[in-house]
Amino acid sequence: MDRSDITLAEKYRRIIEAYQIELDYSRTLEAYQEEIPVDGVLRTVDVLRVGRTGLYYQTLDRQGAAYWDNRQKAWVATDGAHRRTIQRGLGIASQQLAPELLELPVAAAGDGDE
Repeated sequence: MDRSDITLAEKYRRIIEAYQIELDYSRTLEAYQEEIPVDGVLRTVDVLRVGRTGLYYQTLDRQGAAYWDNRQKAWVATDGAHRRTIQRGLGIASQQLAPELLELPVAAAGDGDE
């Protein structure tokens, strides 16, 4: 931004473009499988990413689910109601279910350390 050979209009365009990319990314759902340690055992899980807001997983047997708490740098287990919501979110992200409002746990933002 402090380069003098770039016009003010081009700098502004690049800033707006960066904001647009972030805005678009924040409205996305993604589902994928990944191996992560669950209770000390490496397991394949279904992962749900909700924009930059939340990261969730559900075990393939659908008995376990958790969300990522960036402050603790750890997965936090969720209860049965949230497991069902994560399952619906995975279905929406995979385009197997129609979009709907999802009530998912969200870890509180840190004190500026993230």
